[in-house]
Amino acid sequence: MNNEVKKLIDKAANAPRSEDSMRYSQAACNAANAIVASGIAVRPNEEGDREELIEKMAQRFLLWKLPDNFNPDAGITFEPDYNVGTNYQGKHEPIGTNLLGYDQAIELVRYMLAHD
Repeated sequence: MNNEVKKLIDKAANAPRSEDSMRYSQAACNAANAIVASGIAVRPNEEGDREELIEKMAQRFLLWKLPDNFNPDAGITFEPDYNVGTNYQGKHEPIGTNLLGYDQAIELVRYMLAHD
């Protein structure tokens, strides 16, 4: 993963305010999309590409916009609408980076690809 994208993802995951987290997440999305658009691709048949594939999958998860019916569990609360009834009403649109950091996403992908 590009170091700059990783730094932005880490900043988003650790931001004290949701506005900052969203700003860093969007910047990471933009940077990652630019990298993908530049032609970087994973060729799974080449030696050493397993780790590159894992990183690519983790990046895609972290950049994924969560669906409207996102419903966290285990005591986590999420209110999609904010400032309801005011002139500043809006809707939170979380991205995967709000759930896991980069290293956690890497472990998630490794778990998904593991053979039992």
